Amino acid sequence: MVGALGATDAERADGWYSYPLVGRRQVEVRLAHDVGTRVVCVRFGEPFDARLREPIGLLLSVFARYEVAPGVE
Repeated sequence: MVGALGATDAERADGWYSYPLVGRRQVEVRLAHDVGTRVVCVRFGEPFDARLREPIGLLLSVFARYEVAPGVE
């Protein structure tokens, strides 16, 4: 994996990449590589309420259409 996810590891508490999604509200998104797989784990910080379910669902749907390939930049 390249870029910000290259050094991440979902098994480690300090192994996550953090990025703020800024709009009307700010929500922290944390991403980490599930080492040994091609899976990227995603966590959302607080505040997370019912109004964010739809836009975050859309975001995850977009993420699901991409595949991380080793050695591709």
